Amino acid sequence: MQNFSLSEKQQFEVHPSNGAQKWNLSKFKDYLHTLKSRSSDKKVRQLDVDQLFEQINQIVVKTIISVEPLLWNGIEMFVPNTY
Repeated sequence: MQNFSLSEKQQFEVHPSNGAQKWNLSKFKDYLHTLKSRSSDKKVRQLDVDQLFEQINQIVVKTIISVEPLLWNGIEMFVPNTY
């Protein structure tokens, strides 16, 4: 995840090949928990980070399920028979 407003406030892992700054999801989740606990904004304090990540998980799973036929097609084309 790249975002200037996040970049200016946090330390990042720098990608070795292109020097880009990246966050992994666990660091981003920790950041949201920290933001929530420090914020004076009522909307931010009401954010349920765990529910947000559960919804993200559901979207990812449903996306993978929706492309399953295409994945199997690619597997059948490019993976040799292992029997």
